[in-house]
Formats: sequence, structure tokens, C-alpha cells
Amino acid sequence: MLDFSLSGKVALVTGASYGIGFALAGAYAEQGATIVFNDINQDLVDRGLAAYKDAGITAHGYVCDVTDEEQVNAFVKQVTEEVGHINILVNNAGIIKRIPMCEMTAAEFRQVIDIDLNGPFIMSKAVIPDMIAQGGGKIINICSMMSELGRETVSAYAAAKGGLKMLTKNIASEYGEYNIQCNGIGPGYIATPQTAPLRERQPDGTAEITLQDGAAAGAAENLSVGLYLVSVEPVDTGDYRYRFIPYLVSLPNRSYSAEGEEGDQWIYGEEENRIYVGLKPEREDRYGDLILEKKITAYNETFQGASFVFEVKAVKDDRVVYNDLVSLSFDSYGTQTAIIEKIPAGAQVTVTEIYSGSGYTPADGSYVKNTIITAEGGTAKVSFENQYDGTCNGGNPGVVNHFVYGKDETGGEELQWEKREGASHGTVDNAGK
Repeated sequence: MLDFSLSGKVALVTGASYGIGFALAGAYAEQGATIVFNDINQDLVDRGLAAYKDAGITAHGYVCDVTDEEQVNAFVKQVTEEVGHINILVNNAGIIKRIPMCEMTAAEFRQVIDIDLNGPFIMSKAVIPDMIAQGGGKIINICSMMSELGRETVSAYAAAKGGLKMLTKNIASEYGEYNIQCNGIGPGYIATPQTAPLRERQPDGTAEITLQDGAAAGAAENLSVGLYLVSVEPVDTGDYRYRFIPYLVSLPNRSYSAEGEEGDQWIYGEEENRIYVGLKPEREDRYGDLILEKKITAYNETFQGASFVFEVKAVKDDRVVYNDLVSLSFDSYGTQTAIIEKIPAGAQVTVTEIYSGSGYTPADGSYVKNTIITAEGGTAKVSFENQYDGTCNGGNPGVVNHFVYGKDETGGEELQWEKREGASHGTVDNAGK
């Protein structure tokens, strides 16, 4: 079952004293996140803190200019120390200047680019190292329709938001391997103070606003749909971990038509819900450890040291996922253990005692033990017990000691040991449990 709780997460939303950022932060708070926000001056921060308090939300507000890299680094450090590690970053802070391009100064153009594009770059750069250290994080960039479309009087804004879209793709590509997901939201015209001029009565005396259930469809409080970008947690099964990459899709529910009262329009989704959220699953192995325990109940003081060699072989989905040799040595009776780490969960493991010390035989007569690896939190274990039988033999009758002379890489002679299976070697069929 998917867990959409944000309990224990710290969400930093820039420029979230009001508007879109305030609405998103409120949605995160409803799901249990701790909210941190910043703004350009103390007056805006105080107004934001009061608004959060009125909404029943405890928020942490700071003064920080997102275009000042030194300020941002100090801000992120302070938040980490005072509130906690930042799990979610929403790059929301931004401005717009509605000026025809030929009337806009280069300084005005640069100001928009600095806040709307350089700001998200500086903020993301500041939080990513700690996100990597914490094992992952979420970054959401508030883009715009202007990330895709051009419009009169907003040349700087469109350039910045178009660049932000590509920055989003680059962060996702560059840091996805560290379990950091970066997504962009391109909202339409939202009823905030920044878009107030667009809602003013026009010269012809008209003004247009769309109502949905008695409220403005483009109101900031309707933006909680953005929650899906930060709240999908991994799901563990017995053998695998599934991670989910969220995406949005909108599909037409009827074809284009130039006739009839519908006119030439495409209708996407249902009237009341035209956008669908999808989750792309990615599967990865979970791992577990194997404990190999060896016990000898009596010890041959005459021959002194006793060594035992085991072959550990793990198979999952008809594929060998682990194969290695493990040795344990004794200088007295007792118990020795070895831990073999990170074997894929669900793998069937066969442990074969391929060499036993002189005169030591298995108490149950079996040289082979089987088990199944369980994921983190569980323990798979195989145990062997040998006893000294009072004889003097060359070791496990299931293995013949065979030494040959060979040549090493330099041409010199070296002694090599070859394992040769004997007739009495244990098999899976006679494996002990």
C-alpha cells in the first residue's frame, strides 16, 4: 500500500509567504511535513508567519535572498541545524515584469533571470549535497505555461521559465542516481497578487473568471495536486523494493470535430478532473545476510589446527547471484561464525562443506545445508557440527586433496591445489536441515 504521509519530512518552500508557495506548503503541512519558508525581507516573513498561524500551521520563516549564494548557503546550514535535514525543496520564489521587450532595460531583464532562474540553481546546488548524504530528496521547480509558450510583454519571464524547465531536466538527469527526483510544475494563471493585473476589469468593461464549485478554478488553494511529486514513498515486498516515479498525463476523451455544438476543441479527461497522475514503478533487489556457523565438539590436540572450507552458492530466478568460498579455522573446540553480506533476498542458498580438517566428520552425516535469504531485518543461518572420530585421514572424504605444479604469470613454478569431488560427497538430496 502506498504511503502518502510526509510525517518526519522537512519541506523548504522559497518565497512562500503567500500565493502558490503558501498553498503548496499548506498541502504539505496537512500531510505532516515541517514547513520552512523564506522571503526577501522581515516584513514579508512576518506576514507569512501570521498567515500560517491563522491556518493552524507551525512554520519556520527566514529572511534570505535566493540570488545571493553566500546567504543561501548560510540559510540552508541554519535550517539544517535548527529544524532538520531538508527532504523537499520547492523553488517557488519568482517575479514577473510585464514590459514590452523593446521598452525593457537590460538590468530589468537580468533581474528577472536572476530571481527566476539563477535562484533555483543556487538553492538546488545548496541542498543537493545533503540530500545525497541522506539517501535522496525531492526538488520541485515552479515553472509556467511560459516555459513552453511565448506571450507579449513577458520576454524575460518566458526566457527564465524556459530555462528553468531545462534546469529541471538537467538536475533530474544528473542526480537521479542518488535517489533525487526533480520535477517541474507549469501552472496556468493562478489567482495570486502577482497575476492581479490580468484579473482587472478590461477597458471594454468586462472581466473573465472561471468558477468551479463556487471558487476560482485557478485559485492557489486548489494546487494541492502538486503533493504527488513529493509524497510517494518506496514500497517493500519480501524480496524487492519498488520505487515510483510520478508523472502527469492528460488524454482526450473524444476526437477532434469541427461540427456540432462542441466546436473544434479537444476535451481532456473528465470535466471535473482532466489531469491524471501516473506512477512508473522501478524494481530493485533487497538484500540479506547469511550466517555460517561451524561447531566442533572435540579437538585433536595432536594435529592442532583444524581448517574447514565451504562453498556458498546462491540461486535466484534460475540465475546464480552469488558464489564464493569461505574458510573457518580452529585451534580448540568451540564455535566459529562467518557472515556473508548482501545476498539478494529470496535466493536459495546451498552451503557445501568441501574440505574438513583431518579426522573430523559431520555429526549428522551431511556436508550440505540449504536455506533461503530473507531481506533486511531477517537472518538466514546454516549450522554445521563436526566431531573428531579418532582417526587420521586426509580430511573430508568428499574432497580429494590434489596438488600439481604449474606456472605462474612470470613463468615460475607454483604449487596449485585442485578440488576433486569424491564418491561420498554430500548432495542436495541428502542435505541436512
